[in-house]
Amino acid sequence: MDLRKQFSIFIVALLFLGATSLGNGVRAIETIGPIARIDSDLPVMYGTEGMIPDTVIIEFQSYADARVAQVVNTFPGVAHEKAMTHRPVARYRILDGATPFETITLLRNMPAIKEVYPNYRRSAQLIPNDPYMQLQLEAMQVARIPAAWDIQTGSNSVLVAVIDTGVDETHPDLLPNLILPGVNVREDGSELVTDDSGHGTAVTGIIGAVGNNGIGIAGIAWSVRILPIRAAGGPNLDCDLFDEVEAIDVARERKANIINLSIGGIGTISIEEKAVTEAYNAGCLIVAAAGNGNPQFPDKLYFKATGDPSIDRHSLYYPAALPEVMGVGSVDNNG
Repeated sequence: MDLRKQFSIFIVALLFLGATSLGNGVRAIETIGPIARIDSDLPVMYGTEGMIPDTVIIEFQSYADARVAQVVNTFPGVAHEKAMTHRPVARYRILDGATPFETITLLRNMPAIKEVYPNYRRSAQLIPNDPYMQLQLEAMQVARIPAAWDIQTGSNSVLVAVIDTGVDETHPDLLPNLILPGVNVREDGSELVTDDSGHGTAVTGIIGAVGNNGIGIAGIAWSVRILPIRAAGGPNLDCDLFDEVEAIDVARERKANIINLSIGGIGTISIEEKAVTEAYNAGCLIVAAAGNGNPQFPDKLYFKATGDPSIDRHSLYYPAALPEVMGVGSVDNNG
């Protein structure tokens, strides 16, 4: 049986719980203006909601071009910050107060550059809070998790990559199912995936806390291999689209059967779409939160089904809005 089908019931339920409406769980997303066209020659329009104002993402013609640019920065108005491992792509900091649109216009036709993109913010979608545990248990009933356990309680042949804030690597209810060391794409040169907020630990527990062991809670899959990938963090529990794409590429390279992203935000670029498509074509089931209380979720489903141009794709929640992604909204104890 296709592993994507075999475990979809667990992951659908997971995202229902991972995006559970636990009070004011939605974090504000920065807005810097309306949708704008960069210049008359550029065929792509980018939404500015959620756009990060001080960085751009540069895609190079080749890996060689990317390596040279990393050593010798010849591009005006920007400074190299970070290179992707699996693509000839790098993130650059904007200098001198220019806007992303001005920087893209300046750089996009320069030699060695294939394209320049804006960068977007991604925010975590579950704020763990112990007093809501009973509501989460009731939500498990709504999602019919106990009925799923009657069929199967998990399998250690399945690898789930959890792209989040990391994990508590010493947690006794998680340790038997963790693949350590995990991967850190957020902090250069660090192999630590230690969770600095509890968000990734909570998501990991919902997926794969060992069940029927008399400790803590029971995850949706009692037996499963979980690869923690730290991409988000900090006081805002967020990351940028650049690190999200790097994390998806890592998960694909590590042959994850399932990629879980309890993160998301407004706006997308073709590099994110390519990363998701390549992971899907490699056999990954990709699931992502559509945002706690996200009012655009019905529009997102309609857009995916019809491609209706009247739906503004730049107002949708990504990566959940991409066709290859199983996007899941929120549920509370009332369904």
